[in-house]
Amino acid sequence: MNRILGTLLLSSALACAPALEEPVSPPPETPSQDVPAPVDGDYLSAEVAKVAWDGLSETPMVLVRDLEFGRVMPIWVSPSQGQAILQVINDLPSPRPSTHDVMARMLTRLDATMVELLIHDLVENSYFALIRLRSNQTGDTFLLDARPSDGIALALRVEAPIRISRQLLEEAPDFELLAPESEEGIARGLGLTVVEPTDDLRQKFALPKRSGLVITRAVDRAADKGLRRGDLLTEMGGKSTTTPDDFLDVLRIAPLDRPLVLKIWRAGEELEFSLEPIPPGDEPSESLPTT
Repeated sequence: MNRILGTLLLSSALACAPALEEPVSPPPETPSQDVPAPVDGDYLSAEVAKVAWDGLSETPMVLVRDLEFGRVMPIWVSPSQGQAILQVINDLPSPRPSTHDVMARMLTRLDATMVELLIHDLVENSYFALIRLRSNQTGDTFLLDARPSDGIALALRVEAPIRISRQLLEEAPDFELLAPESEEGIARGLGLTVVEPTDDLRQKFALPKRSGLVITRAVDRAADKGLRRGDLLTEMGGKSTTTPDDFLDVLRIAPLDRPLVLKIWRAGEELEFSLEPIPPGDEPSESLPTT
């Protein structure tokens, strides 16, 4: 209950923020003619690390971390988009489907797949993104112009890859990371979602009164290695993990040429797992057609 209340309180804080939304070009009537092509250059695989607060602009932002170098790029979003992303990160049920929930269901009913989200350009302080879709019946692919926040909210729901232009990452602007007092600490990486333990979480997963981070979601390589919801992450890369920022700090400095060792507590036992900092075989996106 505290976890849900904490997230709802953060949502309220976001709702009180200045209404800054990354602008988006008008929806094209003919995508093959009007949708901008991705910029030339490499794309790096990335993941959403945190929804936070920028103390410089006093607006919510999504921190996206590239999986190759651990660099973090802020994307400023509107309060409503921040809530949409928080909902799926926190795995919170909704009494009625949100816009992004409906979009995900439409893809399924239309037998289409979101192949990936490409965050490809920055124009006048606004990020631009493209959603690449594929028809499972014909195999045809096409691109849709989108705000990065909408693309991220949808990608998280359908577990589609997120990729960022290498050039954008190298030119990422400065930001001041703050958190509203009501925010419950949360971070993502390595296929894990971790949060600061609350009394309710300790009771739910029978966790002891010891420092660490509760794993609330494990997917992809983390799940394949045996990590699971309810584990208490106590150490990562030889460093204690007591806050989500500790988790992100270790990811930023983790060597890329060897596995990262995680220690967790589960059912009275100390267990050890090794995870690759970069998903095996995760390569930059292929050349993309514009139609």
